[in-house]
Amino acid sequence: MTLFQQSSLFNWVNLYFNIASIEQFKKTETLVLFIQSIFNNTDFKLLNNDIPLLLNEISSTIPVCSLLPENVIDISAYLNGDENQILAVLSIVQAQYQAFTITHTILQNKELSFTFHNPQFIPDNLQDVKIVLFSWSSFILSDYVNASLIPPLTDFTLPSWKTGIYLLAIIHYHNPHIVPDMFHQQYHLSTTLQMISENYHVPALFDPLSDDEQDESAIIAYLVELVPSLFNPTKEKIVQRHKDIERFKNSSITTFTSTFSLQKLNISKTTVLKYGDVVSNIPNDLEYFESKVSILSEKLNNLNNRLLSNMPTRRLSSSVGSLDYSLTDDSTTASNSRNYENSSILSGDDISQQHQQQMIRVVHPLQATEEDYAVYDRNFKILQSEFQTLTDGDFFLFQNYIEELDSKWENDPLVVIPKTQLFQLHQAVLDEFEKSDINLSNFRRGFAFGRMCISIRQELDVVQNKMLKSITTHYDVQELETRIEKTTGLVETLQTNFNDLITMDPAQDACYFTKFESISSKNLMVKNWVEEVRIWFAEAERIEQWIKIHIEKLESITLPDQLGLELSVSYDQVQQFNATYSLLEKEIDSFNEEDMARLRSHVKTLTGSGRAGKDLSPADTTTIEITLTTLATLDKLMHSLRKKNYDLQLLTQRVSWEEEYIKTVDWLDETKTLVDNFLEFDARWKLFEGDITENKTKREQFLEKEKQKEAVIQQLLMFEKKVAAFDLDQFTKTINHFQYLDSISRVELPHHLKSRQMSCEQSLEDLMKCLTFTRNVVEQRLNVMDFLYQTEAVFEDAELLKLDLSDTEINSYSRENDRELTARIQIINERVSQLVTVAACRIPYPTYGLGLDKGPNTTSNEEIQQVITEKCDGLILLSEDLDDGILLFRDILQLYQYSKEYLDSGIGLCDWADDRLMMIQKAKINIYDIGSFSVQDLQVRERDLNIILDRLNNGKENEAVELLTRIQSLLESGDKLNAKSLDREGLIEISQNLEEKFDRLHQNLKEHELDLQALRKKMEDGNCYLENNHALQSFVDKTRQSIPGLKQTCGFITGQSEKQDKHRLDMFTHSLDKISTDCKVQQAQFDDLCSSFILIEHSRIENIEEIRIIQQALENDWILLGKEINDLKVFFVTVGEWYDRQRRLSMVEKELLGNINEEIICLVKTGWEDSDLVKIQQKINEASVHLKEIGLAIRACDIIEDPLQTANYSRARDRHNYLTNKVLAASNNLHALKYNANKAMAYSLFLSDTDKLLDQVQEQTNAIIRRLSAVGTSKFSSQSVQSIDLMFKSTQSSNVRSEKDYLTLAKQLKRLFIAGKELESEGHDSASSLNIIKHIKDSLNQLSTTIGLEKKQIMFIRKVEIHAKAANDLQIWINHCSNAITQLPEDASVHDLLSELDSLEQKMDEMKPTLQAFKDMESRIFITKDGLPLDLYEINLDKNEIKEAIRDRRTGLLELWDNLEKQHQQALDLMGNSKRNDEVSQRIKFILTKLDDMKDRVSAIRIFRSSLDTTEDACDLQSVRSCSLTSIPTEHRLASAKAELNILDRDIISHLLPAIKGLDNKLDSINQQSDTDTLSSQRTEITVVMQKLTELMENKRTAITEAEKMGEFLIVMEELDVLLLALAEVISRADPSNARIVDENYNRSDLQILLIDLDTRYQYYNPKISELLDEFKQVAENLMDDLRVVDSVKQSSDKWAQLKAEAAARKAKLTALINSLGSDHFDTLNASINTPQEKEVKTPTLVKRKSIPRYMANYTRTKKTSVDSAKSPSPTSNKPSNGTVPGLVKRTSMRQIKSHQQNPRAATKTPENYVSDPQNVLDVALGDILNDSPYKIQVKMVPGEVGKYWFGNATPKLAYCRVLRSRMVMVRVGGGWVELSQFLSDHALLEGGNFVPGRSKLPTSTNNIARDGFLNTTTMAKNMSRVALRGGNGSPPLMKESYSTHTYRGASQASTYGHGIKTGNKFLVTLDSDGNRVEVKMTKATSNNSKFTTPRRMNV
Repeated sequence: MTLFQQSSLFNWVNLYFNIASIEQFKKTETLVLFIQSIFNNTDFKLLNNDIPLLLNEISSTIPVCSLLPENVIDISAYLNGDENQILAVLSIVQAQYQAFTITHTILQNKELSFTFHNPQFIPDNLQDVKIVLFSWSSFILSDYVNASLIPPLTDFTLPSWKTGIYLLAIIHYHNPHIVPDMFHQQYHLSTTLQMISENYHVPALFDPLSDDEQDESAIIAYLVELVPSLFNPTKEKIVQRHKDIERFKNSSITTFTSTFSLQKLNISKTTVLKYGDVVSNIPNDLEYFESKVSILSEKLNNLNNRLLSNMPTRRLSSSVGSLDYSLTDDSTTASNSRNYENSSILSGDDISQQHQQQMIRVVHPLQATEEDYAVYDRNFKILQSEFQTLTDGDFFLFQNYIEELDSKWENDPLVVIPKTQLFQLHQAVLDEFEKSDINLSNFRRGFAFGRMCISIRQELDVVQNKMLKSITTHYDVQELETRIEKTTGLVETLQTNFNDLITMDPAQDACYFTKFESISSKNLMVKNWVEEVRIWFAEAERIEQWIKIHIEKLESITLPDQLGLELSVSYDQVQQFNATYSLLEKEIDSFNEEDMARLRSHVKTLTGSGRAGKDLSPADTTTIEITLTTLATLDKLMHSLRKKNYDLQLLTQRVSWEEEYIKTVDWLDETKTLVDNFLEFDARWKLFEGDITENKTKREQFLEKEKQKEAVIQQLLMFEKKVAAFDLDQFTKTINHFQYLDSISRVELPHHLKSRQMSCEQSLEDLMKCLTFTRNVVEQRLNVMDFLYQTEAVFEDAELLKLDLSDTEINSYSRENDRELTARIQIINERVSQLVTVAACRIPYPTYGLGLDKGPNTTSNEEIQQVITEKCDGLILLSEDLDDGILLFRDILQLYQYSKEYLDSGIGLCDWADDRLMMIQKAKINIYDIGSFSVQDLQVRERDLNIILDRLNNGKENEAVELLTRIQSLLESGDKLNAKSLDREGLIEISQNLEEKFDRLHQNLKEHELDLQALRKKMEDGNCYLENNHALQSFVDKTRQSIPGLKQTCGFITGQSEKQDKHRLDMFTHSLDKISTDCKVQQAQFDDLCSSFILIEHSRIENIEEIRIIQQALENDWILLGKEINDLKVFFVTVGEWYDRQRRLSMVEKELLGNINEEIICLVKTGWEDSDLVKIQQKINEASVHLKEIGLAIRACDIIEDPLQTANYSRARDRHNYLTNKVLAASNNLHALKYNANKAMAYSLFLSDTDKLLDQVQEQTNAIIRRLSAVGTSKFSSQSVQSIDLMFKSTQSSNVRSEKDYLTLAKQLKRLFIAGKELESEGHDSASSLNIIKHIKDSLNQLSTTIGLEKKQIMFIRKVEIHAKAANDLQIWINHCSNAITQLPEDASVHDLLSELDSLEQKMDEMKPTLQAFKDMESRIFITKDGLPLDLYEINLDKNEIKEAIRDRRTGLLELWDNLEKQHQQALDLMGNSKRNDEVSQRIKFILTKLDDMKDRVSAIRIFRSSLDTTEDACDLQSVRSCSLTSIPTEHRLASAKAELNILDRDIISHLLPAIKGLDNKLDSINQQSDTDTLSSQRTEITVVMQKLTELMENKRTAITEAEKMGEFLIVMEELDVLLLALAEVISRADPSNARIVDENYNRSDLQILLIDLDTRYQYYNPKISELLDEFKQVAENLMDDLRVVDSVKQSSDKWAQLKAEAAARKAKLTALINSLGSDHFDTLNASINTPQEKEVKTPTLVKRKSIPRYMANYTRTKKTSVDSAKSPSPTSNKPSNGTVPGLVKRTSMRQIKSHQQNPRAATKTPENYVSDPQNVLDVALGDILNDSPYKIQVKMVPGEVGKYWFGNATPKLAYCRVLRSRMVMVRVGGGWVELSQFLSDHALLEGGNFVPGRSKLPTSTNNIARDGFLNTTTMAKNMSRVALRGGNGSPPLMKESYSTHTYRGASQASTYGHGIKTGNKFLVTLDSDGNRVEVKMTKATSNNSKFTTPRRMNV
């Protein structure tokens, strides 16, 4: 510790405790005294020189020191006087004192400034005092620091405070008048300390001249002493302080700069006028004034602070030193920062840490955003508005208030000073608003400068971005120059308009200058870039001109047509062309290597590695782009050069192809001849092959046919392999040469080349067609042979099955046989179905596309079809025969099953009847010998009888009747079916047994019922006897139980009260008379019972022994009752005698001895005469005589056994003795009177006192006895709880008073005992006095006993009260529960009510233990705490009466409980019934809903279409009979209706009928007492609705049956109508108006097409229509009674005749028109086609279609087409072209791989085949046609709509289809019908022509969409046109992708065709304009437009 620290500590110690040196504290006594003095606490004691304990004591009082003293102080050294240890202890004490002073002194004074700043201080360690003082000091000095008058406070070291400026500021803050000038030269630390000592009496504790630079304790200790003297400044002082601060700021030479920036913005709360520190003594008149001043000051200060802080700011987390105050080119940062954290500064480290907290950065205008400026402006306007509102409002009202203030306050300082300060504050805020307005204007101007800079920068960025993009024209360069001129002008404008900001002093703000310099420099840089781009662009244009000149030279070199019809150029000429080309190529290469190398070098320089890390300027990027554009122009020149090279190569390849072409054609012709021979002689199936050879076995025939199959197959495979080998060898070479020619050609090859190659490919394709047809024929042969073989096997198996079926009908009737035969028949039927529907349909009927084999092929197909048809018909008839046989067998088997069931049912019913007869027999009893038969047994038998009757009447008897009826019906059905094996005898026998059993059962049941009725009557007589016996027994028991109570209550004569004894005797007399009378009355009842018993005893009833015991017990009890009544009478006589004795004793006591002692005393006082003494003596003598007589009578009753008699005896004896002693005492007193008057006087007084005391005792005893008696006779136990409680409380209070009186009487007895002892000492007779005292004592004991008895009575009353209260509480609870049940809401649901009842039941269960405890309470009432029985007679209570009352209370409560349980159960039952009723109602509702639903479903079954539906379903039958034939429902609709009805039947059987049966069972189980009328009526309603539903369904079925009769007729009629409509459509299309008109005449070729089409189609339809018309008439023969049928036949015949006439007329008209047009016209037309006018005619074109063969699915070829060739036409073609023609396609896998490597192309899949529903005939036929058709259109069946399909995906169309019996599928189009194949062909054009050749399973296209091919047809005038067609004869041809695409020439799967298409497409032969068949060719389409063009003619 330094000397400065020691000195300051010593000074501080002497401030409170005078010592000469520090060493004095080595004595702990001195330390203790010092501590006591500074803490003002004498509790600190000397603790055995234990310094740590003393310091801990201080810590416990001031819990600051967190260091253990023993760790700091050496105690031994301290006690030895070590100065350092003493100073250490004093330092700790000083720290504790400082914390104590702050906590207990400073903070307790709310007027101190320290308390205002720190209202709470809880020290945790020694540093807390320093921290809180530093915080306070910083707060006090903040105004001066913010005004830059003093530096911020950093610590409490002496150098920081040595100037005294901080102490002066602290004093000036609190008392400005003490420090008028802080910066006066006279002030320094010494003078400041002296000034503080003078004004605040705080001496200096340290040397101000010391140079200690580290110690802070001196200043801290000084401040702790100074703070209690510094009070919060008043308003005047605050105003004065702020004035002085302003004065100091203006006059001070040296100011201190705060570490915080923006002092103007940091308005701390110390700079605001603090008017809160008001002088406490404010007059009442100025309280409102003071409050207004305070409120307005606060509002103005708030506005001022908000105004000063209203600037755009940013918040950032960084230290002050790290803030960037400069503005860069791209971002403007703030130049000012401020800290908004107003926390206290602790130390130097803390300050550094404080500065590194969050900083607030003021946004510079150049950095501000639109939002910053808008917020700044808006906030300022809001503050202006608030200030104006305050000025016009509160401030204006305050001014008015000042004017109206009383004149006496006008010049008062309490008004003037606050008013002046407030007005000054208002003016200051107003001035601040003006300054803020100027600041906002400056901010706005700076913000505008920044916006304009941004605009210039954006324009420069646009120029820069455009330079980075392509600069291709002079216009682009000019645009750049224009924009840079614009930005230059804007920079000049910026300098002119904002020159003041730019030229601003850099010390003030250099941001604007920096920003302007940045914008100007960037503008100059971009301007230089634009000039550089302009110069480079001019050089690039010069180079491009040279390149264009040489391109023109290269294009001037013309070559002949290398793909022409004839080659007109020689090999030498070709070489000359090559030489010229070489020279030009060298010149271009030289230019490329020299001039263009310079451009490339410049680009390389800009982009090379030498510029790594350097960015390219926009000028560099633009020059690079211009250079690249020039190089691209050079590439065009090089491209032209390469094109010439290509043309020369194409000339050379032309020759190679010509040599291979001739070899290929020769081979094809030879192979075609061999295939035709195989087809004619070996491939076809012959009719004779189906004959069976008799001399060969089946196996030999089978093996021979298998050999034939194998030979044919091998020969077919040989041809296919041969064709495949040719394809791979010779034909491949031809293809490769032509394809190479095509592949190097960049244009489509000319037609003459393609036609030659096409003819070669066509020959191969024809060969493959022939081979494919041959394969189809072979497949037909194999399928026919398989079909015939399987058919014969089916016939053989069917014959064996018929034999087994016949045998089974005769010998066996088991269900297993039924299953076995059914399974076998099912297998045969499935085989038949498979053969008829699948195998027969699988047999193909091929048609040869080339037409060369038409005759033999047609004959063969017809023969095969006839054989197959005959076999199918035979199979169908066979299946029907088997079905009929199995149906007959099932009927007989069903009869047999029914007979077994009926026999079993009959046996079961007979067994049931036998069981019931046996039960009745066992239950029969003899009513005269019932033995131990009980009532329960009787009830069981009656219940069993009722059950049997109920089962018999409600079920079994009906079953028996129904079974008998069914047996009779079964026997009749067996006779009809001739079922000989049916057990007729068994059925007849069981019927007879059943009738006999049930008749006998009825008879026995009736007899048994009569027996039970007689038995019940006999048992009811015995029950009357028991009831009477029980009543009489109850009377006997009750009477016997009342006799002891009567004795106890009325049998004790106390003698204390004659009236009370008289009352008891009278009550006894009355009770005895009543008992005697009741016994006489009950004697008659007893005699009747004895007589009844004698009668019953002779009857043998079940409980006679029990009745005999009861009777014997009753007789015994009756005898005992008589004896007890006689004893009671004797007891009554004895009680009367005791009453008489007590009455005589009372007469002696009252009349003779009552006042004898008082008379003697009176004689003593007044004097006496002898006559007076004689009178007294006579009374004594008379009393003695009476007592003697009574004593003799009492002693005569000495031996008594009855306790009550003993009590009477004791009571009479004691009273007799007492009176005897009293007579003796009176006699002695009288004797003493004669001889000694004084002695007599004293003795008389003694006797008088004893008499009075005895009277009091007797009175108390009598009072208690009366109370006991009153309670006993009050019948309190049966009263209410309130009455019992009142009696308990009154009796208890009386008993307490009696106890107090007893104590008083005992004290009197004690005094009398002392008086008797005194008299005895005086010579009085001790015996008499002692006897009297003893008698009084006995009376007191009796009083005590009586009081005890009353206490027992009170306790018993309490028990009864508790019992009654418990009963009452339980009763209330039960009543609440009962009310809760009664008040259950009626509108609640059953579920909620059941929940309530369940909750109540749970509460009742919880209450049952309480109820049981209440039951057990009764037994505890009548016993003591020790468990002994309680004697109620002892306390004057009637035990029987109380028991009866308690029992009644318990019984009543239990009855209430039982009633509650019954009520609860009834409620549950009611809820259960309600629930059951609800369930039944719900079931009824469900059934009715189900019935309504089924009725709606029946009504919804529409037999007719919606247009014919009627509202009444019963009209269906009438509608069927009256509607038009076209409106009669179709077979499908009828089948659907029948299916719906069958579903309804199943639903009724499986759902509705079980529900009704369950409802009936539920109705039977409902309580009979419940109201079931409503349910019964609803059940009847169900029956009615069910009947209506049944009738409705029958009506529907009748209508369906009637409509089915017309089914076959309607089928034929509709097919006939379809064909007639189709033919009408054909005739309509053959109208000449459909032909084109050329030169005002019809086109002859179009007319020929129409004629051929009409003739072909008419020939096709004519036989079919004729055949159908004949069938139509035949079917109608059975329906001719229907006029509709007659009319329909007539209309069809007429329509057919009309169509034939129209067809003939149309044919004649077309023939005439064709003849009128000669061939000259046709030639003229051909000649005119090549005219220019004809070229302008737009002919339709098809969509581009591509397809490849099936085996070429993975092969693709990409055509090489250049841009130039695509844009320009062929150089050799001068005529219009319809499009380009595709190149060749490779045929083998080797070529596929090679081509695929050269020209890859993505593959797609062929559309999947249509999957038909095998159960739908229409769908199967439609699927066959769709899958065979080359037009792959997406088809979807409409769910639920028979015959409706969606066709297409791109343009979907909904169409109705139907299949004719001939398997032809027709589609409804408009008002007519077309075949499905024609419809698909037409609709495919709308879908994009999706065409796939054949039925291949391989993908057929590699494009994203599989497309159909185009058929290229050409006229003789070579007018190119295309049409999409099928192949001939109805078979879809294998279409080619192009002229080079071949069909599959290897082994392939032959196409098969389903029914409906094989003959339906024969007429589809497409003709050209001259009527000739077209040639099928493939070509590419030039566009995606799908349009038809005229087909090309081919002469066949």
